[in-house]
Amino acid sequence: MPKSMNVRVTTMDAELEFAIQHTTTGKQLFDQTVKTIGLREVWFFGLQYADSRGDLTWIKLYKKVRRLVLFFLFLYCPPEQLSH
Repeated sequence: MPKSMNVRVTTMDAELEFAIQHTTTGKQLFDQTVKTIGLREVWFFGLQYADSRGDLTWIKLYKKVRRLVLFFLFLYCPPEQLSH
């Protein structure tokens, strides 16, 4: 049986917890997160974690998830969206 681990993704509105396999990539976790919260405009968002120095770092979507606590945040917001 494949090994699984629990990861927590914190959004502005909720804390989500997922049981993922040790082979799960950042893209797979990101896709699971946006599906769970029902987000369609996914290109503005990403997942971050605090590295060993406490600095927030964007996860690499093609790498396996190794962090247990992640943050779901804006990657980019076009200026025209800020005025709405």
